[in-house]
Amino acid sequence: MIRRVAIASVVLVVALLAVLALRPDPVEVETAPADRGPLAEVVEGPGTARVRERLEVAAPVSGELLRVTVHPGDTVRARQVVARVAAPASAPLDPRTRAEAVARLAAAQGAEAGSGAALARSRVAAAQAERDLARAREVAREGSLALAEAESAESVARGLAEEIRMAEASLRRSSAEVAAARAALAAGSQGGGTVEVRAPGAGTVLRVPRESGGPVAAGTPLLEVGDLSALEVVVELPTADAVRIRPGQSARLTGWGGSVALEARVRLVEPGAFTKVSPLGVEEQRVKVLLDPRGPGWEALGDGYAADVTVVVREHASAVRVPSSALFRAAGGDALFLVEGGRARLAPVEVAGRSGGVAALAGGLEPGARVVIHPGDQVADGVRVRPR
Repeated sequence: MIRRVAIASVVLVVALLAVLALRPDPVEVETAPADRGPLAEVVEGPGTARVRERLEVAAPVSGELLRVTVHPGDTVRARQVVARVAAPASAPLDPRTRAEAVARLAAAQGAEAGSGAALARSRVAAAQAERDLARAREVAREGSLALAEAESAESVARGLAEEIRMAEASLRRSSAEVAAARAALAAGSQGGGTVEVRAPGAGTVLRVPRESGGPVAAGTPLLEVGDLSALEVVVELPTADAVRIRPGQSARLTGWGGSVALEARVRLVEPGAFTKVSPLGVEEQRVKVLLDPRGPGWEALGDGYAADVTVVVREHASAVRVPSSALFRAAGGDALFLVEGGRARLAPVEVAGRSGGVAALAGGLEPGARVVIHPGDQVADGVRVRPR
């Protein structure tokens, strides 16, 4: 009997050792604890500070630009002269062209004299016609003159008055032709003059694209003026991020060179998107978001300064937080693996928001529970696991 018990015990021990030897080792996993705390959902992107209202000063005429007397950083007043452009002189006249101009001037002066004489004759004739008309009306009232003759005298007076108006118009035309002929004759010996370029408003000179003199065309930019105390920040964000942003949301600027973050607030999300090619060559639809400064520190920034912008789109005052890398999709929802009793347990959860590699959960988990980070294919519900 004792011998049978001993044999059975040996067989049982051998079977137990075989089961333990064949059982798979626990899967090594990386874990992290869930905790409770605040979470701010943010949208991040590179931003650029710029003057909100900038004034571009351009050359009003083509000509020779004299050296610009103002420099970046200078303060200018409204209507202050900031540059001068010498208009080009007219081309000199060759002897033949000058002789033709002199002849045209003489012909125009002759036509002007003829028009003046014709006007004088018309005025004399009109005056006589008015006297004749007055006598005809007096005789007609006495009954000694036929009505037809009185009407004829009145018609003659009206016709001569119209001739005076035509003669005056002819004289004006002749005088204009004389002025044009004189201008053409004098153009070959006159310069173009100098045009003063004035600042359209007060501010600080931001840029002077060209300080040296030289020929310029009309409309060439000469300098930019703006008010550095009125800055804004423009952020170009993908449309998928921009739809989460609303005017009035708070933002902060980091990476601008200072030791503290600058506070800002969203003023406008522009309604129109544009296409921009990413550094990887991918076309993206982006939207410009405009921010207004809030608080101190902005006086250190200038036009075109770069910064990293973070816009807070939603805040959770107190939520259960887990690493976003612990979450995955399962059965149409979000889930993660808990570590309980040395085994992985599948737990469905409800995600309230994500930000910065952290997810806020609205339910399905309590603080202090340990979750599996980056679960691999070997991790499944009920599988034995061992934290690293």
